[in-house]
Amino acid sequence: MSFSYWDSTEISLLQANLHLKTVDIYDAYLKVFPNKGRTYDSIQKKVRALRELHKEEEIVTPEGTPEMTGGEEMMSPLIYSIDLKAQLESWLRETSNNFTPQLPSIPSDKPKGSTLVFEVSDIHLGKLNSSYNSAVAIDRILNIGFRIMHKIHKPTDLEKIIFVLLGDEVEGEDIYAHQNSEIEIPVIEQARLFAEAFFQMALDVQNFLGLPIEIYAVPGNHGRMSKTSNPRSNWDNVVYMMLSSLFKQKNKEISFNLNFEEFLTMASNGKKGLLCHQGTKHSGTPAMQVKLLGWAITEDIDFIIHGHWHTWELVGT
Repeated sequence: MSFSYWDSTEISLLQANLHLKTVDIYDAYLKVFPNKGRTYDSIQKKVRALRELHKEEEIVTPEGTPEMTGGEEMMSPLIYSIDLKAQLESWLRETSNNFTPQLPSIPSDKPKGSTLVFEVSDIHLGKLNSSYNSAVAIDRILNIGFRIMHKIHKPTDLEKIIFVLLGDEVEGEDIYAHQNSEIEIPVIEQARLFAEAFFQMALDVQNFLGLPIEIYAVPGNHGRMSKTSNPRSNWDNVVYMMLSSLFKQKNKEISFNLNFEEFLTMASNGKKGLLCHQGTKHSGTPAMQVKLLGWAITEDIDFIIHGHWHTWELVGT
């Protein structure tokens, strides 16, 4: 769709940004006027005409001051881009209170009570087969809270509860061949439903026990958006950002720790742990024990918690 008439606000925007490349002017125009429907070709012609006009005649007010065209109120695309990047960086740092991976400090005082650490991994919400669907997945998430509240009675010696989210919370899309025929709902719905269910479950537990809750989270492989995308571009991380924002708004007794990376360290009861999604399989074999030992030495940790393999195993104490 094209238009023969250009209004003064459109012209002002183009005039204010004539010092930029035409493609940048076009991007700025679309940000300010997303519904005008003008093509790149029409904007290119208008920009060329305005530049020719400015070469022939400089518009000056009677006082000798360049005329105010209204462009002063418009934001150039370069300024817009810088501001947007700064805002995004600030938002990410606020959402993730561990944006830069850090090794947690160990409190000098011994904890007065015990800590419950509960792993939530490989829920694969959105997967569909004869015995599993989104309703079953949500029921299992909520059932975590029911189990905790049923087993733990007040008063308790618990000092706090830690949830570790270790990825593959959503089933994702296009992770393997023919996967889309085994998915019940799109991944955006998978992310929303998991965030809503886990948020409600954690609130119920916190309200029932009145204890602080800490949440640590790392992404899994099913959340990845493509094999060539940035590893941080992961639907698990989208879920975690949703949850982090919800908890900050609704409940200050629940803290969220994530850094969007494959590994995350945590501290609990005077011990340091390493969290990851895809840990070692067959950890009883010499080769895998060497790998585990390497992680322990490199990260100076006392324990490792991981998911991915869909099997339960406790190695060491």
